[in-house]
Amino acid sequence: MLTYGCDAGCFMCDLPQRAVRFKKQKRVEFDTAQMLKVVDEFVSIGTTGIGFMGGEPLLRKDFFEIIKYSDERGLPVSVFTNGHFLDRPTTKEFLKSGIQSVGISLDSVDAETHDRLRGSKGSFKRATDAIANLRALRESSFPHVALSVGMCVSETNLDEVIPMVELAEKVGVDQVYFEALHNYHNDYSPGGLERSYVARHKVSDAEKLDRVIDELLEIKRSNGIIGNSESYLKLLKRSLRGEELPIQCYAGYTTCFVDCFGSVFPCVTYMGLRRSIGNIQEKNLKEIWVSEEYRQLRGELSACRECFHSCNLETTVLFNRIP
Repeated sequence: MLTYGCDAGCFMCDLPQRAVRFKKQKRVEFDTAQMLKVVDEFVSIGTTGIGFMGGEPLLRKDFFEIIKYSDERGLPVSVFTNGHFLDRPTTKEFLKSGIQSVGISLDSVDAETHDRLRGSKGSFKRATDAIANLRALRESSFPHVALSVGMCVSETNLDEVIPMVELAEKVGVDQVYFEALHNYHNDYSPGGLERSYVARHKVSDAEKLDRVIDELLEIKRSNGIIGNSESYLKLLKRSLRGEELPIQCYAGYTTCFVDCFGSVFPCVTYMGLRRSIGNIQEKNLKEIWVSEEYRQLRGELSACRECFHSCNLETTVLFNRIP
C-alpha cells in the first residue's frame, strides 16, 4: 500500500479518514528510499509479482520511481487506481514506467451512480477517460500492458452487473472483474473478527442474485471478457447472501501486504481490520514471513471464513482443488 490517502470518498472505505487521522498523529509515510527497500524485501521472500494500491497510489509524487524500480528488480507490476489522475501525459509516463497490468475501478454504468458510490463528482468521466487514454497509448506503444476494470457488487448495483460486461466490451478493456463488496469500518477485536463488514451488504433478492451470477457464468464460458474464475463467481453467490466462506483460506501462504508505515498484514482483510503481524522497521520481511508468529497466524487464517476478496480467494480455490 503506497498511501492511505485518496481523493475519493467511497462509502465502504475509511482509508482517507485513516490518512487524516495518521497525519494528526504526526505519523509519516515511508519516503522513496524506504519504499524501494520494501520492494527489495518482497524480492527477498521470492515474491512472484507485486501490486500497488491505496488509497489512491498515484497521489505519491514518487509513484513512477517506485514502479520503475520494481520492474528493474524483476517483479511483474500491477496497479489498482480510480483513474482520476491518468490524463494523456501522465498515462504515457505511467505505461513507460514498467507496469504489466492496470485495473480501473468502475462500480456502475451510470455516471451519477458511480460518482455517488465513489463519493466523487466526475469520477465516472475521469475513469472512462483514463481507460480511453490507456487504450490509445497501449495500442501504439505498449501492447503488453493488460487493462481491466473492477466492479464492487452490492445490492445497489446488482442490476448493473451484466450491463458492466457490455460496457467493458464497449470501452475495449481486456477483462472485467467482479468483487463482493466489503467495508473497512470495523476493527479486529480480541474475541474474533467482526462480522458486520460482510453481512451488511447482503442482497435482499436471492433469486435475482442467482440469475445474475448464472448469466455471468454463461458469458464466462463463451467469452474471455470476464477475468474471474468460475469458482469465484459461484462463491460470489454465497458472499452476497451474507454467508461464510465454505472452504479453507490460504491467504497466509499466498498474499502479504505492507502498508506505507511498514506494517505487515497477511491479507487485505486483516489490513482493513488493522491487525498487523509486525513491522519491517523492527524485523525484515523475511524474518517475519518465516517466524513462529506468522506460522501461528496462518493456522488462524485457515479457519477464517469472513471475506470473499478475489485477491485471496482465486488462489484459495486452487489450493482447495475446486474446479
